[in-house]
Amino acid sequence: MLIKKPKEIVAYLTHSKKLHVLKYTKEYGYNSIAYKTFGVILSTLYKWKKPYDEHG
Repeated sequence: MLIKKPKEIVAYLTHSKKLHVLKYTKEYGYNSIAYKTFGVILSTLYKWKKPYDEHG
């Protein structure tokens, strides 16, 4: 039986994944390995990148 995660936990995990992906791509570049490793499509990555670059 799977336990349903509260919205706060889901939001935290999503935010953590975004930061991890953005830090990885900043260090290693925006290459296909990054997209495949994290399962994030390029358009989503760039959507995340803009606020990250503006606010850190």
